Amino acid sequence: MARNLGGSFGVSLANTELLQRSQFHQARLTENIVLSSPVYQSIVKHITDFFAQTGSPANAAGRAMGYIGHLIESQAAILAYIDIFYTWAIFAACLIPVVLLLIRRVGRGGAEATAMH
Repeated sequence: MARNLGGSFGVSLANTELLQRSQFHQARLTENIVLSSPVYQSIVKHITDFFAQTGSPANAAGRAMGYIGHLIESQAAILAYIDIFYTWAIFAACLIPVVLLLIRRVGRGGAEATAMH
């Protein structure tokens, strides 16, 4: 029961951290987009031209903006996963001394440790 409860808490914490970090990174990525930037306008024009050639020219501008939004969301999610792996790795590394202390205490007692599942 403790293992299932601990796993549920871990998954819940990871999902919460994923959501918060994804929102954080998305805000940071979008704050650097300046609509009057020549680079941004060039990228939007190239993507719009691509969608105009491959589909309906009437929807090309909207599809281009949607594509840019999707790219930002994808990159924010990747950065959020990197943050989660980093924080959980630090957490696991901090627990190594606790595990070593528990191993020493079991070894001193003289009784063999049995695996419980």
